[in-house]
This record gives sequence, C-alpha cells and structure tokens, in this order.
Amino acid sequence: MLPREKKIKPYKKQKRQKEENIFDNQPHLMSLLSPELLQEKRDYICMGDDKYARIFQLVFYPNYIELGWLDDILNSIGDVDISTQVQVADERNVIKYLTHKVTKLQSDYILFEKQGNIGELHTLEENIISFEEMRRDIQINNDKLFFIKITLRLNAKNLEELREKSKLLKDEFANRSCEVRTLHFKQFDSLKETLPLNNNIIKDNNRNMTTQGLAAMFPIARTKASTKDGIYLGRDLFTGLPINLETFTKDLSNANIAIFGIPGSGKSVTVKTIVR
Repeated sequence: MLPREKKIKPYKKQKRQKEENIFDNQPHLMSLLSPELLQEKRDYICMGDDKYARIFQLVFYPNYIELGWLDDILNSIGDVDISTQVQVADERNVIKYLTHKVTKLQSDYILFEKQGNIGELHTLEENIISFEEMRRDIQINNDKLFFIKITLRLNAKNLEELREKSKLLKDEFANRSCEVRTLHFKQFDSLKETLPLNNNIIKDNNRNMTTQGLAAMFPIARTKASTKDGIYLGRDLFTGLPINLETFTKDLSNANIAIFGIPGSGKSVTVKTIVR
C-alpha cells in the first residue's frame, strides 16, 4: 500500500504587523487649545474650574491714537487676550469710495457756505483735505487701506472678578473716547476668533484705517524707557526715549538679541557698537 501524498500548501505572505508610532500619542494642537469644559451663557463662558471669560469687540475707535495705546489699557486690566484681524481693502474700490466721499464733502461745503452756516465749514475743509491726501497716497502706492477687527477676551477666576474687570475694561476704553461691547449670545463664536486659528466668524464691527492707524493697533509696541545701564544705542523713533542695551540684567529671561531692518538701516553698525 502506497503512502498517502501530503498536500503542499502554497506559501502565503504573512501580513506585516503595523508598527506603532510612538509620536501618535503626542497631544495635538486642538487638544492643547481646548478647555476642559465649555458652557456658554448669555454674556460669558465657563471653561472649567476657576476659568471664566467674557468676550468683547471694539466697536467705536478714537479719532486720534498713539503708539502703544492698547498696552496701557491691557496692562491695567490684567489677564486679557486680544485678537487683531486685518484684511487689505481692494484698491479700486477704495479709490472709488474716496472720490465719492470727497465729492459729497465738497457739495456740503458749497451748500453750507451759501446758507451762511460757517460753523461747519472748518470741519468740512479739514475732512476734504484729509480724504484727498489719503486718496493721493493710495493712488501712488504710498499707503494702503485695511479693514481691522479687534476682539478681546477678558479672563477671570470667578463671576465677581469678571464683573469688576468688565466694568474697568469699559471705563478704560471710554476714557479714550472709544467703546467696547459685550457680544451677547455670540460668546462661543467669538471665543473661536480669539484662538490662534485665523477664524473670522463674526462679520460685524470692522473698521477701515490706513497703515499708520493699523500700526498703532498692535499691543506689542515699546513705549517705556529701557534700562539705565548698558550700551547706548540711540533713541526710539516714535517716542524719542533713549534705548540702552543691557543683556545681562535680571529683568530679561535670557541674553539673546535679534536685529532686523531694511538694507542700509544700520544693522552692521549696531552690531559693531555692541561688540566694542
């Protein structure tokens, strides 16, 4: 009796087990930004234990501002997050709008002059000159027009502190002839705008301004005098205050510096001054 032949099974390629990526266990950006709790009320948000926030938008801007004006306000309040969203306006629409605005102001000037209403003539004349200069600068690419929206998130540990800080915030802006308003029933959407995710959900309260006005809207300006010790580098272009460099002072967390500027602005001379 012949032995039974054994069937040879065809070779099957074994599936390689998926290797575990140890970096997949790292926290993602959204998990770091997301609060432990999110409960929206009419005019504030609860984001966990001892974490309350109320969100405002700047709706009325002052006619005249100076560099660093937001610094003084925010430093007096405390824990405030600010989001500044900027969009460049279409140059063709801007020229068209400014031309229409100048024509209307000139018509009002002629009308008031015929009526003998001389009290408004000086203001109209200043506005005509201002809009004509703006239009000329934009036409020759010396300036641009921007749409800006400023959102502020006021943080507090409890509701009582939130109410006190909210009143102080409104008073500080009112003292500078401007106004912030609480975004009622829009706290959750406005919270998304204060996160570093470039969200533009609420379309209201945009303000147009030129480059000079835009530069003053960022609360990163240096408006205070530097240390008295160290190397004298020059004077602040905007404030005229002296600038001294002392990299080993206790007020600084480290001794690193960075120098930026357009070609020919004196970067190399500044470095040689520091080294010497």
